[in-house]
Amino acid sequence: MLTRRSFLKSALSLAILPVTGALSSTLFAAGLKHQAVEHIVNIQSFAFVHQLLVIEEQLAVKVGDTITWINQDIVPHTATAVDSSWDTGLIEAGAKVSLQVTKGWGRDYYCIYHPKMLGELLLVNK
Repeated sequence: MLTRRSFLKSALSLAILPVTGALSSTLFAAGLKHQAVEHIVNIQSFAFVHQLLVIEEQLAVKVGDTITWINQDIVPHTATAVDSSWDTGLIEAGAKVSLQVTKGWGRDYYCIYHPKMLGELLLVNK
């Protein structure tokens, strides 16, 4: 029998899912299968800036997710893993490059042309 409390809890869960669906940890907490997410990282003012799921300034990603870097600066950049496990190649001013996260990805990255530009990924299991 569905009580008012369990009905409200179910309705609230369904109402929240579309808003937080991009936050894949919410899906795992509910015991659902992970659906790949596209994460956007803007390159602006010589910095990597991301806005989605962030844990202590790290972009939290899972295998199968896609990361898209959008270069909003007036000069070219790269996003290159410190351990050389992945690399976007040259991202011209105004261009974007997407990569799909795979097993073995290094978490720390930088711009080859501007080594003080640093980024960090948090690879989340499941």
